[in-house]
Amino acid sequence: MKKIFLIFSILQISIHFANAQWVLQFTSQDAAFNAIQFLNENTGYAVGQWVSPPINGYIYKTTNSGLNWNNLTLPDSMRGYLLTNLCFLDINTGFIIGETYHVFKTTNGGSNWTIYSAQGPATNQDYNGIKFFNEFTGYIGGRDGMIKKTTNSGINWITFDTANADINCMWFLDENTGFLGDAYGGLYKTYNGGINWNYQFLTDTTSNHYEYTFQQIKFVDYNTGYAVGDRVFPYAGAVFKTTNGGINWKSIFILLGNELYSIETTNNSIVYTCGLFQSTIFKSTNGGKDWVTQTTPTTYGPNFITFINSNIGFSCAGRQIMKTTNGGSVFINNISTEIPDGFKLYQNYPKPFNPSTNIKYQIRNKCSVTLKVFDLLGKEIATLINEKQAPGTYEVSFDGSTLPSGVYFYSLYSDGVKMDTKKLLLLK
Repeated sequence: MKKIFLIFSILQISIHFANAQWVLQFTSQDAAFNAIQFLNENTGYAVGQWVSPPINGYIYKTTNSGLNWNNLTLPDSMRGYLLTNLCFLDINTGFIIGETYHVFKTTNGGSNWTIYSAQGPATNQDYNGIKFFNEFTGYIGGRDGMIKKTTNSGINWITFDTANADINCMWFLDENTGFLGDAYGGLYKTYNGGINWNYQFLTDTTSNHYEYTFQQIKFVDYNTGYAVGDRVFPYAGAVFKTTNGGINWKSIFILLGNELYSIETTNNSIVYTCGLFQSTIFKSTNGGKDWVTQTTPTTYGPNFITFINSNIGFSCAGRQIMKTTNGGSVFINNISTEIPDGFKLYQNYPKPFNPSTNIKYQIRNKCSVTLKVFDLLGKEIATLINEKQAPGTYEVSFDGSTLPSGVYFYSLYSDGVKMDTKKLLLLK
């Protein structure tokens, strides 16, 4: 299971900083989230656990694109386990795994659950990786390199003991071609539906790459794929890339002092990764050659990221879930470079707005500028600006499509000092 540490970071490669619009949608009072999956723009599921005694698993569901998340009522047989991952085939049918040898299945959107046993030789068998192709055929992977396959919806399992360490993640291109990553720097590939697994070589300049624990794998096509992992001594996260179907893997991003947990791609060029680097998501628009940071409003490090399409994405960070509708980007327009008389925050326009509005401001001196949006209770829901800016007049757009109607506030800061606050009114 992923463990969260608060650590200061040093970047081993050059990273550009950019503004981002990730809006905080939901904060759970119960669960720390491990994974999210959306079946369409409206319906999604999130799994997690409350790690303080008593240990309980949680499943949350939304049917309105994340505006509301409902804590599903689970049978006692599910609540006693940490839930780590999920694989839904449609809005009704899905499978969930966790720190147990049980596999949980629903066919009615989480109202009822059927429990299947995938017991291994270890008495404490558990699973982290999962992939189902249809209601009958699927794979799970977990402790001690255990891979299991079912062709009858989890009633019976075929066991493949292939990896050298605990299996944390898997990705399949089709029912025969798949990859898995373990906790000792191992990436494996199968061509025949799991009967045989071939070790994939990490050909790179990263020392001690055998110490990496791989957390997630994603492929764009049969040739190009990404794997993300972390190591403990010393702390570091890394993104590895293959362009020849997994024959060779090379590190393209190293983050010292932190861990990387999740990887996402929306096309051949766009790649996202995140972990424990403050409240930051990293994005590349050229296949991992260069990276920009996207600041999020969460109080935790984002540990999972997923996109429905090139614009709409979700990320979880501890007990919080965030959403973007523009790929995480905020577009700033430098209206004028003329030095104004002082600092000024203008009233947004249009007002009221739905779903987006423009915010204009002036700064007199070169300084670190921060522009944040808060809800009526004072909770930060978005960081629009967080960078050094030259004197001038600027305008930024705020997208409230992920938020419910209501009153919000936006504040302008100069070198950490609040300069002004104004009210937003969102009417839908």
